[in-house]
Amino acid sequence: MRRSRNQLSRKTAKSKNNYFFVRLAVLILVVFIVALLAAGYIWNTLRNSDYFRVSAIIARDVKSSDFSYLMGKNIFDIDLNREAKYILQFYPECNNVRLVRILPNRIFVDFVKRKPAAVVRLYKYFTVDEDGVFLAGINNPQDQDLTLITGLETKIFGPKPGKKYNNRELLFALDIIKEAKKNRILKNYKIAKINIPSCADTILYLTWALEQDGGTKNEVLGWSQPLEVKFGEDRVKEKISLLSVVIMQAKNDLQNIGYADIRFNEPVIKLKENKNAKK
Repeated sequence: MRRSRNQLSRKTAKSKNNYFFVRLAVLILVVFIVALLAAGYIWNTLRNSDYFRVSAIIARDVKSSDFSYLMGKNIFDIDLNREAKYILQFYPECNNVRLVRILPNRIFVDFVKRKPAAVVRLYKYFTVDEDGVFLAGINNPQDQDLTLITGLETKIFGPKPGKKYNNRELLFALDIIKEAKKNRILKNYKIAKINIPSCADTILYLTWALEQDGGTKNEVLGWSQPLEVKFGEDRVKEKISLLSVVIMQAKNDLQNIGYADIRFNEPVIKLKENKNAKK
């Protein structure tokens, strides 16, 4: 009899526990449904409220823009990523466009412009970024203070701003410029020109600031005559390091160097001929 009573007690306790968990599950389900309905009601209210209709577009770093087609739309209905891609195709000088909601009714449009890395001489002069995307045509390359790339006149025809050109010689020249900027020694020098009719015939023209000791500061008098550097093809990072070693070793005698040849493992330096020397 005692065993039967214990079994009955256990069954009763188990039944109460099951009932408790069923009630808890039902309660959670009800709360979830109520929250879902409330969220749907709030979302529907936001989408239909005039308070959240776009009344202003704030654009930065563009001269002209027309975003009137976004005006009056609900700010939550606008797909920012899709609109950014759509806008970007009208601004080839930019590599990214970002749209941000400013509640309750404004949108901020941020343009990330491409930065010119060099000037390319074709039928006229163009700026180009480090990815090989052509930007704008220019009249005076000297005003840009950028490396001039020549030798591509018969390799790229009718470049269009915003279009990337995967020309081997162009990308090779841009890679040289990029690696030179990273070099601790060469950052104080300037690659004035890269002539690259072919990668194997790449020649750099390196210049540096001429300074006069002015006491506490050195006064820049101008730029040196270009030093010709026969660069050749491939192994860009290695050759840039080799060039920096040559520069350091001949730092005080660079004006007397006719050209430096770093196409091979051992650099070759040719001194200028002294026309006033006695024979």
